[in-house]
Amino acid sequence: MLWVCGARGGFGGPGQGTYARLAEGLRHEQIASLRMSYRYPDVLHECILDVLAGVTYLQHRGAAPVVLVGHSFGGAVVIAAGVVHPHVAGVVALAPQTYGAQMAGQLAPRPLLVVHGKADTRLPYACGVQIYDWAQEPKQLVLYEGAEHRLNECAAALEQLLTQWIPTTLHAAGASAQEKPSC
Repeated sequence: MLWVCGARGGFGGPGQGTYARLAEGLRHEQIASLRMSYRYPDVLHECILDVLAGVTYLQHRGAAPVVLVGHSFGGAVVIAAGVVHPHVAGVVALAPQTYGAQMAGQLAPRPLLVVHGKADTRLPYACGVQIYDWAQEPKQLVLYEGAEHRLNECAAALEQLLTQWIPTTLHAAGASAQEKPSC
């Protein structure tokens, strides 16, 4: 797992510390996590490079394929990074912006989960819908009524969703890797 925040960087993530709680919970399922901040927050291409470096770090540490999770600006960052790194098993974009996420259609066959609050006043939920529309299957869109940009209002439901989606995605990626014939 690799977790990134929005344009200001940081480690906590949305939902009042969702990243830390999920990282701890997933550790019990033998799923490693790396929460990272950016060297140059709000500089899209530099942040994509930071995420790619994080994926490569996890890969060299022996981690199985990686799921990327990004919030807000970070949602666009993880979509772009997920398109170019073959070690990425799936991508989660939480309350994402559209700028930088136009490559969402190139993620397939890796799954994309887009989550947005319908009461988001910073980035309207239409941004999440647009990214979902750009994406190819497999994809999933989850919209939470009454949830603002930080997704605090739906933190418990979000954590439950990610606690199911992430291991399922990683297990599916591991199974398909085992099915590939070796040369």
